[in-house]
Amino acid sequence: MTRYDVDKCKCGDRVRVGGKIGTITYSHEPEWIDHKTKVFRKEFQGADILFDDEPFHSVYIHADSITILETNNI
Repeated sequence: MTRYDVDKCKCGDRVRVGGKIGTITYSHEPEWIDHKTKVFRKEFQGADILFDDEPFHSVYIHADSITILETNNI
């Protein structure tokens, strides 16, 4: 994924990072205002992921390492 993939990852989505599969617990998408254009912008930086083989410890993973397998978006 890239920084432009805003609002594509939600809590509960199943993802793959390398050979590991897990569930997103929090998506990092900071928002700020572009002072030249006065437009609010968001950027997808990464997500906290709870891997299946480590069920008690979520890990922050950068956006370009994440591949969505199954989404909860409606």
